Amino acid sequence: MPDYTTTGLIEQVKRRISIPPSQNLITTARFISILNDELQTRIVPFLMSMREEWFVTYVDYSTDGTTSEYDIPSDAVGQKLRDVQLWQNGKQYKNVPRLAPEQLVDSYFGFYVQNNKIIIYPDALASGYTLRISYFKRTNDLVSTNDAGYISTASSNQITLSTTPPATFINGAEIDIISKNSPFITKETLTISNVVGSTITFTTNTTAVTGDYACISGESVYPNIPIECIAMLCQSAGIRVLEALGDTEGLQIAMANYAQIEQSAKATLSPKVDGEVKRVINRRRLMRYIL
Repeated sequence: MPDYTTTGLIEQVKRRISIPPSQNLITTARFISILNDELQTRIVPFLMSMREEWFVTYVDYSTDGTTSEYDIPSDAVGQKLRDVQLWQNGKQYKNVPRLAPEQLVDSYFGFYVQNNKIIIYPDALASGYTLRISYFKRTNDLVSTNDAGYISTASSNQITLSTTPPATFINGAEIDIISKNSPFITKETLTISNVVGSTITFTTNTTAVTGDYACISGESVYPNIPIECIAMLCQSAGIRVLEALGDTEGLQIAMANYAQIEQSAKATLSPKVDGEVKRVINRRRLMRYIL
């Protein structure tokens, strides 16, 4: 099975641009730094441009009718929102329209953005509902497998790692459980309550399984992207390595290969659902208020 951890990614970068595996011009730490740069600046925007809900998640806020300001999550890409909704009893009640500040005097209800907060206007009309903010979640930073733990067994609120845990795995630390399967999502974030040898106990039960990785929250040994984009990531990183090495001829070849890989990925990933097309629904049609 291919290795999609940072160890495997680095080997793939070297193979794609034909540099010796034993080269010492670029360190492992620098390779990981380059991979992180390309992940955030090239791959994430590429996937978001598909408009197929990659990286979309949400956070819920309780409303009391007196609080009007709510933080945009700090892990939102570009502090960018996907949607703002009101929910009640586990069901969507209504979408909250976005307003410009100058529209407030003539508007019945909505929200506007101010710096890194959304402001509900008027706040009393949201009272008793759950305010759900959907947003594009930033991918975890890639780290070496030495800074994470391969999960050999898991049950209840414990996991056992295949090696001694990193020094950062201490009581109170927050741990992300990274799925071993594409697109390598963060399955959950847990808090360590105890560490004995290679066994880690959390404050709550875990859904981790053998083969997942435990990483400090915000980190991952896998890129949080579909397998179909990993070749793009490694080729893109290879371009940056060739730039650093001053290999002009190799750079031209690598850039041409990247364009081909990107086109193939685009054809594979979009649309996300082949059997049905998206339907345009008029949110403000009269029948929505009559029925």
